[in-house]
Amino acid sequence: MPMPVQPAPEIRLTGVLAAVQEPAPSAFPALSLWINGTRWRLQVRKVEALIPAYPAEQELQKVSGLGLRVLADPKVLSVLQSPELHDRPIVLAGRLGVRAGVLRIHSARAA
Repeated sequence: MPMPVQPAPEIRLTGVLAAVQEPAPSAFPALSLWINGTRWRLQVRKVEALIPAYPAEQELQKVSGLGLRVLADPKVLSVLQSPELHDRPIVLAGRLGVRAGVLRIHSARAA
């Protein structure tokens, strides 16, 4: 019997990324992101599923209390950590791993 097809967890988040000095509770739409061991806050303004059948917002709510560990190649991480993108609207695209608490980003850019 074939396995049911699951929509891919590809999402695009638009929001404002800011460094967090002290831990604040993480609750959607304010997500805690762990980037190279440093905690950041992403104030999410828009959530898009790249495949419409994927319930991106509901899946993000499942992990919002814990935050997400961000994985990306070094080039994307350097863009993400550049001061030009902090406290400004940005767009992150990647794959959400709810069970692992991971957001694997493949692109980051100014909104």
